[in-house]
Amino acid sequence: MNKFKLIFLHSKKKWISLLSIDLVMIIGIILYDIFYRKTGTMYAILDGTFIPGCIIILIGALSVLNYWGAYDMFGYGFAYLTRKGRDKYKDLIDYSEQKNVVRKKNKYFWTPYIVIGGFTLIISLIIDIIVRCIGF
Repeated sequence: MNKFKLIFLHSKKKWISLLSIDLVMIIGIILYDIFYRKTGTMYAILDGTFIPGCIIILIGALSVLNYWGAYDMFGYGFAYLTRKGRDKYKDLIDYSEQKNVVRKKNKYFWTPYIVIGGFTLIISLIIDIIVRCIGF
């Protein structure tokens, strides 16, 4: 149970905020499809679930790349522009080492992105199968 809590329940705020963003995107895309593109309701729901699912999973993938240190050079460059950043970090290696200490505290930050995005994509897949079988 502790491993489950560590992986899935480490940040309730992130889960709630990602779910809220996902629902807002779904509703916004569905309304856009119905009122502006004049598509059928099932296609609007299909678009409304597929696009936010992909966006959330891609944001999660970019966050994983950030966790691995792919953007440390850019972060150090922006930190170096300020006087506080120049005083805090002596070079890029020092910046990366200090960021690694912070990163190690939260290993499973990516789970909300994968679970919420994956759930949204599964809903989209189910709707797509229904649309293709019934023939809307």
